Amino acid sequence: MRPEGETETVSGPLAATAATERNDIRYGSHRAAWAIYVDPKEFQTFVADGPGFIRITVAGPYSWARLDRLLRRIAAESATRAISRVLLDATAVPVKLSTIDKYTMGVMVALRLGGSVKVALLGSPVTIDGFGETVARNRGANVGVFTDQAAAIRWLVGPETLQPPL
Repeated sequence: MRPEGETETVSGPLAATAATERNDIRYGSHRAAWAIYVDPKEFQTFVADGPGFIRITVAGPYSWARLDRLLRRIAAESATRAISRVLLDATAVPVKLSTIDKYTMGVMVALRLGGSVKVALLGSPVTIDGFGETVARNRGANVGVFTDQAAAIRWLVGPETLQPPL
């Protein structure tokens, strides 16, 4: 955690996201708090609160060690904030996974998160085929994989959460 008032310069794939979302992160009428974490051993990570969920945006080169640390961070952020729903935006992670890699990823997700955290993974259409999701779900994980952000949020929190009250 950063001391209050200390600032951080963000560069790389998340710089544009941080610059635009830093000023006004909104989900309906909900205004979100945010934080950015940069560690060379981890994905560049942007964390923000949404209405009933945590949004974690990651960027940078993929590795198994980075994935493991990311899954541990998701579990920790969920426990710390007492919020069991996470929108994980990995569209800025350039990766093409083999079938065995998707299997291994599904197993890792299930081992690290189990069913305690509901995760909507937002990925690029090139990477998403549902196999890793099936592997994770078959092992008890509560995960959904999407290429459309609105669909991911609807699945994660339900459409009524995103509707403004009448």
